[in-house]
Amino acid sequence: MGRKGKGVEGRSGRVDWRIARVGRLECDVSAGFWPEQYSITIQFEAQGRKQTIRTLAHESDVHLSSVGKPKAGEKVPGELRVRILSEFNDWVLVGLPQETLNSGPKIRVPRELLLGEIRELMPAM
Repeated sequence: MGRKGKGVEGRSGRVDWRIARVGRLECDVSAGFWPEQYSITIQFEAQGRKQTIRTLAHESDVHLSSVGKPKAGEKVPGELRVRILSEFNDWVLVGLPQETLNSGPKIRVPRELLLGEIRELMPAM
């Protein structure tokens, strides 16, 4: 395993996607560039600073809290499906469906941003 804590990193430090757990992150959802795509904004406070992460996601990775898709320029509350890579006390390292617009495909977020329970993702046989 990688660093101390629960994780799914193999000996090389890369994520072993066959061994994964999934969770959901609270986010704001707006229309993407394509009909099946959403623009995702994740906001949280870390060490006294407000953090904003932006990414794109396919509609299959997003659950909308409202009825219907957001219109252009409209933001609605939603949930983004993520892979749980590692857990460290009050923080969780998650893998996003796509790379962020301002960093890579992995982000560290406060545990309180996770909604519901983390569940095991069964590997395909």
